[in-house]
Amino acid sequence: MPSSMTVGCRAIALEVESMEGAINYLRGHGVYITWGPVDLGTSIRAEIKDPDGLAIELREWRHKSW
Repeated sequence: MPSSMTVGCRAIALEVESMEGAINYLRGHGVYITWGPVDLGTSIRAEIKDPDGLAIELREWRHKSW
């Protein structure tokens, strides 16, 4: 593998039951919300970063068909 390439991931996504509840909990624990929440119609999305800068997407789906 070339030295410029690394192993790992660039982002992770987590489903939350309540975006409002998740945002309130995270902010209450000092976590900065880097993007959102934004209503995308079928879902609400927000993003935070972990201490290493990895993007963590939070998503609340409006309608679950499964």
